[in-house]
Amino acid sequence: MDEKTVLAPGGGRPFVGKYLIESTLGEGAMGVVYAGLDPDIQRPVAIKTIHAHLMQTPDRTELLERFAREARAAGRVLHPNLVTIFDFLLEDGMPYLVMECVQSVTLKGHCTDAARLSLREIHNLARQMLAGLAAIFTEAGVLLGLA
Repeated sequence: MDEKTVLAPGGGRPFVGKYLIESTLGEGAMGVVYAGLDPDIQRPVAIKTIHAHLMQTPDRTELLERFAREARAAGRVLHPNLVTIFDFLLEDGMPYLVMECVQSVTLKGHCTDAARLSLREIHNLARQMLAGLAAIFTEAGVLLGLA
């Protein structure tokens, strides 16, 4: 892990708000997702944040606003095919999105297995993805006054 990240599991800041940081789940161009724990109810969570170096740029305000919009929009949609948002924190100028931690095989994992997916499995996966997208677009329509 390099200087781009905000937290260092096993060192650095072990908590964000009340949430314990356990490890890194993934990292992309915009940020990092950590595996964490809500100590009050012993629930595993995923904690998403923006890379620290991006928060030092002139685009900082825009990034914070976009991250907060994502939290508000995603937090309003409850659907079995979407990750549930539990909390949004702004701590020491850094935003954190606390969400359901889902243990599952990724679509990429399904596609790279030795066995090919059957047409029925592909249909089932596509139906689930589209159901989640429909829930997102329905909520977007409500927010925009289109529904």
